[in-house]
Amino acid sequence: TELVARSRNLIVATGATERLKDPGCVVAGHKIVLSKLVLTEEAINDVGERKNGNLKGSVAIVGNSHSAWSAAHKLLERFGSTPSFRIDMFSRNGTKVFFNSQQEAALANYHFGTNDICPKTGRVNRFLGIRGDAKNLFLRNQAGEEGRISLHVYRDTEDITPFLQQATVIVQATGYEVNKLNIHDTTGNLGQGVAG
Repeated sequence: TELVARSRNLIVATGATERLKDPGCVVAGHKIVLSKLVLTEEAINDVGERKNGNLKGSVAIVGNSHSAWSAAHKLLERFGSTPSFRIDMFSRNGTKVFFNSQQEAALANYHFGTNDICPKTGRVNRFLGIRGDAKNLFLRNQAGEEGRISLHVYRDTEDITPFLQQATVIVQATGYEVNKLNIHDTTGNLGQGVAG
């Protein structure tokens, strides 16, 4: 049975799925875990058990979105007391951070462009910016208060391959794929829904 609904306007909020993609290091593929797995207690315990209950050396996080910084926060909570523990975070772009106003962003020494400002509310990175514990961790790192995380900007995968090979675990935090719906417009043409 096919479900058909008709509406003049449509908001699709079907969520998204994180899929395992090699972040660019085939030789280290066996060490890759999804960021969503690090964010659950059961999964992070599994990560620890894989490494004899204690992560020594470095964890590489590929990405710099909310999921990447949330994963970093969770890993530091769980394994950060180990003296040798550190996180190398790799991204192609700068981290987007949410602020209620331009003044608030300036006080945090966060650099933003005019395209980052919402024209209606004046908020900075209103939709894309990281928030909560992820935001606090990023700001502490930028202020020099959290030295266990090193940020690396890269262009080509080859640039980060040595880091990934040396990492104990690689966390993939490169985004989610939208769960799409088949949508027909008023002429009956098939289109794809956009998640919101």
